[in-house]
Amino acid sequence: MSYYVQSALNGIDPSQVLGLWEVDETTARRIDVSDLGRFLARPGTTALETLRSSYPGTTFDEMELGPGEYYPGMARPVLWESLGRNPDQSVGTMSRRASASGQLHALIQQLEQICRVVHPKDSNFQAYGHEIRNVPILACTELESQWKAILAAHRTKAENTMHYVKLCAPMKLAEYAVEFLYYPWMPERRPFEG
Repeated sequence: MSYYVQSALNGIDPSQVLGLWEVDETTARRIDVSDLGRFLARPGTTALETLRSSYPGTTFDEMELGPGEYYPGMARPVLWESLGRNPDQSVGTMSRRASASGQLHALIQQLEQICRVVHPKDSNFQAYGHEIRNVPILACTELESQWKAILAAHRTKAENTMHYVKLCAPMKLAEYAVEFLYYPWMPERRPFEG
């Protein structure tokens, strides 16, 4: 059994997802809504080929994981889920998430404190001080801790950047951006792009 995301031809964008399908050789069944029936493979074709010919203008991309499966430590939104949902609600996972949230809020507070003293504009970006230096150190330390934990959960070696870079694609790190809402003149930053 395989699972497919049906989307508009412009690629997979959560706002453009049209359906989730369970497909084998002979049958395709939409699983994100109820009672839409099934597509049976036409003679001489597979169910997936029949499905693709029945919906021109859309693509069907195979999902790496089936419904209910997930990568430990990585939350993924799917149509109706929130951005931060993680199916693992164990005490250990919840504790690690609470700790990470605390570190994130500490980092944000440090950055806000610095911006109250050194206004974030081009002419001030050369400013230096120990508190300014500590923000990237804290951020990098926390990233490394998170990445090590994720790789460990997947029983993968986690010792240095050569190992951490393997998380770029599955975590979609290049797509993440940081916006500075209180400073609209500052462009968004994409630290993992490229």
